[in-house]
Amino acid sequence: METGGLPSWFWGGAAFVFGAFWGSFANVCIFRVPWGISIVWPSSRCPTCLSPIRAVDNVPVASWVLLGARCRDCGDRIAARYPLVELLVAFLSLALFMRSPSLSAYAVWFAFGASLVVLSFIDIDHWLLPDAITYPGIAAGLLFSLLQPVTPSGVASSPLDSLLGAALGGGLLWVVALAARLATGRLGFGGGDVKLMAMVGAFLGYKAILPVVFLSAAQGSVIGIALLFARRREPEAAGQRDGPIGKTGPGDEDDFVPTRHHMPFGPFVALGALEYLFFGPAIFDAITGLILKR
Repeated sequence: METGGLPSWFWGGAAFVFGAFWGSFANVCIFRVPWGISIVWPSSRCPTCLSPIRAVDNVPVASWVLLGARCRDCGDRIAARYPLVELLVAFLSLALFMRSPSLSAYAVWFAFGASLVVLSFIDIDHWLLPDAITYPGIAAGLLFSLLQPVTPSGVASSPLDSLLGAALGGGLLWVVALAARLATGRLGFGGGDVKLMAMVGAFLGYKAILPVVFLSAAQGSVIGIALLFARRREPEAAGQRDGPIGKTGPGDEDDFVPTRHHMPFGPFVALGALEYLFFGPAIFDAITGLILKR
């Protein structure tokens, strides 16, 4: 990517800081979107005492460290996940900037990647992938395909690839969910997972669907088995966590009810999508080779 004569470390640092501030906004979305609260107003505030957070206390990562991980007003502890999300989005921004062939491609993939981070943490908290993010995400993927942005791994998708990807991504998981319902009487996936796969297909094209499904299923299985052996409890079902004053629970958009041994699938889809984004051809060749050898 062209750096305009300035050293690459300057632009890399700018991309990191840019990502950190968007990571701070991602925390707002993660907390507010499931409860149907505006992400613009009111301004950020402590979830315990509801005191508005001062601008000086809202600097990503640094404010958390300087405050000793506690609210300036009430002293309540600030969870370590806030700076973790900020750092995650910051490093994602840096990696995309370093690997993207153009500024427009970086902008497209950053929007995609940051949305995946937000959806993953919401799914972990609430077993929910909100329509307020997935539907605009599908539309954005289809729209951005007109630019045919090249991924960091060197893959470009046409508008037709994007349209087929959205249809195949959503359709494949819908068929699996329907088959599970016919066989067991329960949905195999939530409707949010179907929409998330459609969003992934809209951004990455139809060739990404099978690799992403394979990666997400394989990695989810490994983590699930590890958690079973460790006998760890899994996240609570949607609507069971305490929320903002006046809110009884986040909206549930389908009738999928997780069992005790379920794990949210959204984070693994997001992880598989990001892996394909950065290493697409290598992953596709490896999976194809594995299948053909059989």
